[in-house]
Amino acid sequence: MISGTILGISLLLNMILIYKSKYKFMLKEFAFAALTSLVIVPAFLWILENIISVLVTSIFVIIIIFVLLKFVFIEKKDNSASSKKDYMHKYGDATNKNNESATHKSNLVEKEKTKPEPPKSENCAYITDFNKFAGIKLYKVHGVMHDYIATDNGLVDRELCSLSDYEKGKFHIYEEKTKREIKSEEIPWKK
Repeated sequence: MISGTILGISLLLNMILIYKSKYKFMLKEFAFAALTSLVIVPAFLWILENIISVLVTSIFVIIIIFVLLKFVFIEKKDNSASSKKDYMHKYGDATNKNNESATHKSNLVEKEKTKPEPPKSENCAYITDFNKFAGIKLYKVHGVMHDYIATDNGLVDRELCSLSDYEKGKFHIYEEKTKREIKSEEIPWKK
């Protein structure tokens, strides 16, 4: 602490002596050198070090603003489209073309709803992509304790149910997309 004070006082005395002497130009050069080394160069290096983070942050903020604005405008368009559909449904259309297509669509929806749904319980399994490429395959397996039906998805084989329960009708296996029950004859024995 004392050495810093002594150094500061000696620096101040030297500057006063230079100012009073005929070498005033040295004081100007010293001020320029001090300004360059203490302000300009550190500021330039700080900008260079942080320019990437500043650019990335500004691009990120612009993307977030763009996405938020897009969601706001999409929501407004969807609301206006739904209100138009509500109006058309309530008051009708002069050409009556939309009413015919709407009744046709509602008939199709009603037909799909009237399809009998297979029961969903513990005694049922739904197989996705049955016997298709990269899908699930079923096999009958001769186990150590009992025979069973196993699923194979290409990575893992696992026991699904006992073969006797399946053949007695206590367990059912359905295709998930078509809701069709898979028969015992369709399942091969594992080799």
